[in-house]
Amino acid sequence: MNVTKIKNVFVMPLVLLIFVLPGCRNITQAREPEQEYLAAAMGFDRGEDDLLEVTLEVIVFSVGEAENSIESRLFTGTGHTVKEAVGNLSGGVAKTVLFSHCALLVLGENLSAGQVDEVFRFCTTERNISISTVVATAPDAGELLSCESISTPITAYDITGVLQQKRRDWGISLANRLHEVEAGRLNTKSFALPYFTVEKKDEKNSYSLHGVRIYEKDLPSLTLDLTGSAFYSLLSGSFKSGSFYFEADGTVYQPEVRHYSSKVRTPAGTNEIEINIRLILEKERYSMTDTDALKTALEKAADDFFNTVTAACRTDVFNIRKRAGLDDVPGEFSNVKIRFDVKERPG
Repeated sequence: MNVTKIKNVFVMPLVLLIFVLPGCRNITQAREPEQEYLAAAMGFDRGEDDLLEVTLEVIVFSVGEAENSIESRLFTGTGHTVKEAVGNLSGGVAKTVLFSHCALLVLGENLSAGQVDEVFRFCTTERNISISTVVATAPDAGELLSCESISTPITAYDITGVLQQKRRDWGISLANRLHEVEAGRLNTKSFALPYFTVEKKDEKNSYSLHGVRIYEKDLPSLTLDLTGSAFYSLLSGSFKSGSFYFEADGTVYQPEVRHYSSKVRTPAGTNEIEINIRLILEKERYSMTDTDALKTALEKAADDFFNTVTAACRTDVFNIRKRAGLDDVPGEFSNVKIRFDVKERPG
């Protein structure tokens, strides 16, 4: 097997960062670095003959030599199960693969529902994979992990850094850590993942965050752009703070949100559900002073978005029933009303 990518950067700060990542407390008790690979990411695709193809981005580093070096390498293997595919890693990998530093799991879009189930069965029972490991998706997981890293030698850590930045800039936050995704699979039969695309530039693959992809019953059902992703985060209760833009009636709005909160309730004596969202805006960074106009525009855009998504999806992708405390209440609700309370932060 050919190693498809080798990146070698001499940077001591990243060596130190690796030692403070979750699970690193065990590394001092492990074998010498030259005897092992640390898996930074795992990618999963449907390969030939419907076999499961697993791509590993592994970290190879040495400390204490004349120069401290870090390399990122990719290996692939195929099999009927994840364990079999890892056992068939290309290149005759002789070193032990450790999963305690795995920061990213990537689902390719062509996986079958059975293969997605197998991926989560392996990842949730492999005791060295942290329950806080981030899960993402892409058209081709192996291709995403082959992209050039930008700020570190490790593509997986670059990608998780991009997600953290989008949380800060756009407020888009998802329940996409391993234990959260597994909870969604069990409870609502749905989950949402950050969706990355890959583009070739100057003979090199580069990635970008397109938005959010919603999965139902372990298959992708809907893909949202960044604006749609922001509204999904607002309505599902996961928004944090940041700036997002949207258009309503020919006007473009870009509120800068300082604080966000949401509550789902059922008014007494009705079969309606209300999603109440409160936004506190950064006054000095918000150019539109008419908060009433923004409130009206948000409610219209959110209502249109909600109706579009629920028409396309078959499960409770916004987790509304659980948030309203209606998990065990039978019957359907005739209407969902979305209300915004928009205020400026005092100067």
